[in-house]
Amino acid sequence: GEEDAQRVLAEALTRLSQAAGGEVTGAIGDSEPLMAIEDAVNLGDYDEIIISTLPRRISRWLKLDLVSKTKALGLPVTHVEASETLIGAPNS
Repeated sequence: GEEDAQRVLAEALTRLSQAAGGEVTGAIGDSEPLMAIEDAVNLGDYDEIIISTLPRRISRWLKLDLVSKTKALGLPVTHVEASETLIGAPNS
């Protein structure tokens, strides 16, 4: 639910901010990923879109061609694909 989503977002933002060496922002959006990205792009000022997915073999987002569709929005898109060895690992 929303409480779980808020917890996951908070953890992700902490890790991403540490890795980036600066503040990283994020928000919970529409349950349909492309709609959520379009909403964020229309409402905010972003330099880049980063899409993190499960591995290709199991990613619903990749089956929906989310990365290519997102590139059509005109911002640079970076796709990060999880390693199958990390799925389900503690703190992954």
